[in-house]
Parts: sequence; structure tokens; C-alpha cells
Amino acid sequence: MVNALSVVRDSWMSTMMALSAIGNLLLVSVIVTKKRFHNVTNIYNLNLSASDLLKVLVYVPVYLVYASKMTWPLGGQVGCRVMYLLFFTAYGASVLTLGALSFERYRLIVHPLQKQVRKVTIRQSIIHIIIIWCACTVLSGVSVLFIFLIPGPNGSDLCIFQAKEELALAILALMLLLSQFIPMVFFVISYCLVIKKLRQDSSVEPRDRSIATRNRARRNRRAVRILVVEVWAYVICVMPFLIMNITEVARNKVFLGPFTTQSLVMYCALVLHTTINPSVHFVLNLEFRQELRDMCLTGWRALRRMKKTVVPMPLSSSSQPRILPRLTARMDQGPRKNRDKQKQNGDVDELTADVFEEAMAEIQLFQGGKGSAWEKSESRLEAEQRERSSNALWE
Repeated sequence: MVNALSVVRDSWMSTMMALSAIGNLLLVSVIVTKKRFHNVTNIYNLNLSASDLLKVLVYVPVYLVYASKMTWPLGGQVGCRVMYLLFFTAYGASVLTLGALSFERYRLIVHPLQKQVRKVTIRQSIIHIIIIWCACTVLSGVSVLFIFLIPGPNGSDLCIFQAKEELALAILALMLLLSQFIPMVFFVISYCLVIKKLRQDSSVEPRDRSIATRNRARRNRRAVRILVVEVWAYVICVMPFLIMNITEVARNKVFLGPFTTQSLVMYCALVLHTTINPSVHFVLNLEFRQELRDMCLTGWRALRRMKKTVVPMPLSSSSQPRILPRLTARMDQGPRKNRDKQKQNGDVDELTADVFEEAMAEIQLFQGGKGSAWEKSESRLEAEQRERSSNALWE
């Protein structure tokens, strides 16, 4: 049974980790490289992707090794506290960012006339993100003082939260209250007000609204739909982990055991949550979906061009600098068909046409890899060209 659970855990978390990393990196690349996505909402989406990448690229691999070896693998008690600091900070930043997103939607939909200058608002959103990370780091830093590396069975070391005093319970409750539950209540209330406003707007007849108003209403509904999915995903995937650990700490003064079935299910749900943000954007947002398709097509075309490109191998290191400029100059004279047509019409002299034909013969020899024939052709061409030039001069 334990081996089966280990296989399920490793397979699930590895798959979700790969999907989350790919999806969040694609979302970051679309937002960063396309200027039309440079707005306040997508600044917050970048922050969500950054927190998700921090979880799946730093914490999840360490946890998989920890669960496989049944002992803490990295840095002793200092490494244990650092990993939990990153874990708590990343999830706190996620929920506070969702709260900031809900406030932004509330401000734009319920009070649209209070929208500030776009450039200033983007700067303010960056300041908000910095404040979010600093606040989460401080709150998590206080709580990880009660993370200890304690002896486990069979000589193993377990990295768990251990509240030896009532003060530790109070600090943990305060941290969760400020970083999780209060933001959750805030954006639930915000979404209720936003949905109420959208229903009021939808009651107006479409013919009584301008095209710009209808487009703005459609964008607002799409943005709210995305954020509602993200909030429900957070409630379903993250809140059980917090509630069960708080209950266990209040009962036994420690977190749930890291290798129990309950912990396995909760950690799998936590990793699943990191795939939600890129998934809902690429599924529910047409603009992101089109940009992703364009990026994939561009990469596919570039790959096909690389496969079709034939790079001739040089015959020798000494002849390459002397040969390639001559080939480039002669290839620039035009395709063979156009040159033959010009020769038949008398638009080009015999000397130029013959030089072009012999240059093409040289290229064929070069691509065939015949080194001796190449050298002979080059010397013969130079001699014949000097002879023709001399005859043309005397004529």
C-alpha cells in the first residue's frame, strides 16, 4: 500500500510540476513579450506565475526527495526553515495577489470613472506586489521560528511545525488570519459586488448601449469569470491544507505527519493549484490563446527552416575564406532560369552568362564534396576568365 501511494504521489506531483512550469513560463513569455498585455491585471498575473514557479521549481523537488527518503535531505534545520519560509511566503503572496486582483476588478467595474492614468497605475501595482512579498516574508519568517527538525523513526529527521507554547499557536493563527482568511473574505465580498454590478449592466437593452460599452462589458465578464475560477480553485486546493493543519496543531501541538495519506492528498492538491492560473488564461481568454498559437506556429516554422537549410561543409580550412566570397558574389547574379532567359533575349553579354553557368557548376561540385575537382574547376575558370577578358579588350 505504501509503495502504491509513493508511486501515485511521485507520478502525480512530477506531472503537475512539469505542466505547471511549462504553463507558467508560457504565460510569462506572452505577457512580457507582447506590449498589448502590459496592464495592471497582467502585472498581478505575472506575480501569480512567479509564486507558482517558486513552489514547483524549489519546494516540490525537495519535498519529493524528502518523501522518498523519509528523512529531511537538505541543510539540516536551517534548510528546513528556509524551505517552509518559501512555502508559506509563496502561498501568502498568491492569496494576497488574488485579493489585489479582485480589488482591481471591483474598482474598474463598480467605479469605472475613478480609473487613474495607466502608467501611474502600473507603477502602483508593482509597489503593491513588493509590499505583498515583504509582508508575507515577515509573517512567514515569524512562523518558521517554530519549525523544528525532530528525530523520527528509524533514525530519520522530520521537518515539522511544533508549537511548544501557547504563543506559537497565537502566532500561527495570526499569520493565517492576516495572510489567508481576511484576504479570502475580502475578495469574496468584492466578487459579490462585481457580479451585482454586471447583472445591473446586463439588464440594459443591447441597443441602448454603444459598441465600446458592450465590448468593455464582455471583457469585464471574461476577467471576472477567470478570477472566480482561480478563487474557487484556491478554496478547494489550499484551504483544506490550512484548516487540517490548524486543527492538528490545536489538538496535538504539531502539523500533520508529512508521510500520512491526508498529507499526500493535500500536497497533491497544492501542486495541482499551481497549474490553474495558466490553464484558465489559455482556455478562457481568447487573446492569450491566439498568442500561444502564434508562438507555437512561429517556433514550428523556425524548426522547419532549420531542417531544410543545407549548410555545405568546407573543403579545407585554408580554402574556405578564399572560396566562399567568390560563390556569394556569383550567386547574387540571379537564378539560372532568369539568366538563361536574359541570355536568349540578348539582355546580357556572353561573358557574364558563361561566368554564371560555371559558378553554378562550382557550387554543385562544392556541395558534392569533391575537393580535387573543385580546385581544378577554380583554376580552369580563372584561366578562361582571364583569356576572355583579354580577347574582349583586344576586340
